Amino acid sequence: SGQQEIDTLIVALKDKAWNAQLGAATRLIMMGRPAVDGLIRALRNENPDVQTAAASLLGEMRETAVAPLMDALNDTERFVRLVAARNLGKIGNKRAIEALIGSLHREPDSEVRATVAEALGYMGSRQAIEPLVLALRDRDEAVKIAAARSLGYMGDTRALEPLILALADPDDRVRHIALDILKDPDETVRGCLIGALRSGDEVLRAGAAEALSAGGWVPGTGEEKALHLMARDQWADVERIGADALPAVAGALANPSVEVRINAVGTIARIGGDAAIVPLIRALRDDALAVRAKAGQALVDMGDAALPALAAEERRPEVRQIVDEIRRGT
Repeated sequence: SGQQEIDTLIVALKDKAWNAQLGAATRLIMMGRPAVDGLIRALRNENPDVQTAAASLLGEMRETAVAPLMDALNDTERFVRLVAARNLGKIGNKRAIEALIGSLHREPDSEVRATVAEALGYMGSRQAIEPLVLALRDRDEAVKIAAARSLGYMGDTRALEPLILALADPDDRVRHIALDILKDPDETVRGCLIGALRSGDEVLRAGAAEALSAGGWVPGTGEEKALHLMARDQWADVERIGADALPAVAGALANPSVEVRINAVGTIARIGGDAAIVPLIRALRDDALAVRAKAGQALVDMGDAALPALAAEERRPEVRQIVDEIRRGT
């Protein structure tokens, strides 16, 4: 019967004679779907040589094997699911994406999950980005590594932010892979990293700065240099840039961290000059008393130079108080 012929050919795949192996493989490929079903059954064979031969040939069956391999992702046998995921990634047919995403969510075995994550990376579909981002939080290190690597394959800006955050992962290998991907000098990656330097997320800013440094990036403007230094908490170096740093430092007044805003006010005050006055006045509206107090004292210390800009805001009681202090001191 046809089934007997398939079983015989599968056994012949492990024949020591190379021409016998080739003949069996060629015949099985020509038989199409019935042979695929037989090869999947052979994955449950106790003979490891038969398993290996069947697993290898399934990837050569290409489109004929896609639907059966998608079904095999639900098999009760772990090895069958592993081979199915590996070969679907190798074949690369987009029809398998949803099945692989479903498998990534429900698969109990960590090695299979990691293989599924890798397969999704080979597919290169944006549909896989969100599931792979979730996989970065998997409890298993190998799964997180596979997810990070696959996100790197995507070449999509939405995949970059999770990779930047992965630079803070407790697993060294995950951090290393994320950094290796992000230090690529690709302009899209660089642009995303430079944009992340403005983020309100401290971990994201620090990760972006680390990746840019690792990639040998040189800031093109004083503002970019300031953003890079601020992300690394090097405020004294920001101050040395001078007036060119003010736009970046003024932007930090909107940062959610009170500590960052206090540092920003102090740096603006020390840089000084007319361009420092407006951002300091803006800081008088800050929710944090410490920020408001530091900005107020900085304006008082600037003396008469601050009065024209303060006059426009003098209806505000806190501004009137600063104006009075300046006038008393002159």
